[in-house]
Amino acid sequence: MTVKILFHIDSEHIGGYELQLSLLGKALQAAGHTIDLVCPRGPVLELFGRHNQTHFNLDVSDLLLDDQRPDLVLTVRGSLARVARLAKKRSIPVVWFCGYRPALLPHFALWRELLPGLMDHIFVPSDWLCAAVQREVPGVPVSTLPCAVDTNLFGPASHGTGLRQALGFSESQPIIAYAARLRSHKRHHDLLRAIKSIERLLPDAALLLLGWTSASDALVWEQLHQQIVSLQLEDRVRFVTALPEAVPDFLSVADVFVSPAQNEAMGCAVLEAMARQLPVIAASPVGCESLIQNTRSGLTYPVGDTAALGRCLLRLLDSKTLRTQMGLRGRKAVQQFHTIQHTEAHFLHTARKLLSCVAACSA
Repeated sequence: MTVKILFHIDSEHIGGYELQLSLLGKALQAAGHTIDLVCPRGPVLELFGRHNQTHFNLDVSDLLLDDQRPDLVLTVRGSLARVARLAKKRSIPVVWFCGYRPALLPHFALWRELLPGLMDHIFVPSDWLCAAVQREVPGVPVSTLPCAVDTNLFGPASHGTGLRQALGFSESQPIIAYAARLRSHKRHHDLLRAIKSIERLLPDAALLLLGWTSASDALVWEQLHQQIVSLQLEDRVRFVTALPEAVPDFLSVADVFVSPAQNEAMGCAVLEAMARQLPVIAASPVGCESLIQNTRSGLTYPVGDTAALGRCLLRLLDSKTLRTQMGLRGRKAVQQFHTIQHTEAHFLHTARKLLSCVAACSA
C-alpha cells in the first residue's frame, strides 16, 4: 500500500524533532507501506529517507490539496487550524505532532474551540503534556511519542582540550553549555544573570551558547548582546552557530548543561546532554523533569528564578564527584528509556494509528 503524506510546517527549522519524524518514516515502512511525501523545500528533504517526494513552497493551499490529493496531512508547526480546515473540506485526516511548549497552556480555551472536529489525532513528546491535553481538550485523541536520542552520536563526552583552547577557554575553566535557538522563551537572559550572580565565588565560570540563527532572531540576539556587554561578560561568553550534527563535539568541552527555557514540552537538548554524560540543570516545569528527578541525573529550579539557578550552578561546579555521578546516571536513564531501539515500538504503534486514521476517513 502506498500512503501519500502531506507534511506541513511553516518554518525553516523543525527544532528537535528531525530524528523523531525520520523514525516515524521508517516505522511506516516497517508496517509494510511506502510513502509518497509531499513536503516543503528545505527542512524535511531527507527526513523520511528515500521516498518519492514532491516539493512545494511553505504555504498549503486549496490548489495544492486538489492537485496532490494526499491521504493524510501531518502538521508540525504553523497555521494549524487553517490547514486542517482545508483538509477537512476534502475529508483528509489531519494529525498534529505537537511540540508546543506548555507556556501556551492558557490558550487551551482556543484549542478547545478549534481542535475538536479538525484534528484526528495529536502526538506529544511527553506524558506530562499528554495529560494536560487530555484534561484541557477532551474529545481529541492524544498520545505520547517519546523523544529518541542517538546514543552513538551523543556518546560519553571526552574532554575537548583542543576545542577548549580554540574557543579561548583555559583547561581548568568551568564551562556551562546551553544549546537552543535564539527565542525569547528559551530565556538565555536568565543564564547570563545567574552567571553574573555567582561571579564572586566563581569569577572564571564561562558560558558556551550553541544554536543557529535566522533573520527573525536578530532582535533577540541584539538584546542578548547588549545584556552580555552591560553585565561585563564579554570575556566569558561564547556564542557558536552550530548545526545540530556539530553539537555533540561542542558539548565535550562542558562541565554542566543548563536549560533555562520556559516550559519545554520535552527538552530534547537536555536528553542529548544526559546521553553525553553531562549533569543537567533545567527550569521547571519541563517534560523530562520526572526523569531528571527520579534518576537523580541533575537539578531543577523554578523557571525565571535566577538566584535558584545560581545556587544549582554552584552546587554542581563545586563538586566534580557529584557531576560525575549525575552524568553517569543521566546516560543510563537515556539508555533505558530514550534510545532509538527503545522507542521503536512506540513509533510502530504511532505509524499504525496514522494508517488507521487514513482507513477510517476512506471507509
